[in-house]
Amino acid sequence: ETKVLKSKDEEIEGLKKKILQEQQIVAHVQVTQEREIIEKEREISILNTILTKERQVLMEKEREIENLMISKFQDNDDDQHLSPPAPPRTKLSVLSPPAQSAFLTDT
Repeated sequence: ETKVLKSKDEEIEGLKKKILQEQQIVAHVQVTQEREIIEKEREISILNTILTKERQVLMEKEREIENLMISKFQDNDDDQHLSPPAPPRTKLSVLSPPAQSAFLTDT
């Protein structure tokens, strides 16, 4: 009977050690996962900052393009008001050779 009790006590102690080891493993895994989560949150924060800056640059470039297009449109509009319209072009090749020769002069 004493052997049985001693054997059971040893079994209980062994199980307690196993439980303690399992708890330590679980705690270690949890700490590792928490560290990984914190690191991922830092990476996300950095990427969000980069993305925000890139969006700002993109918006500035889009505004610059828009301003250039408006400026070009206004310049073209101003140019049209400053100079008279070009006369319509005619094809000289349509004229017959005698008609063309009337425009040629001997020098």
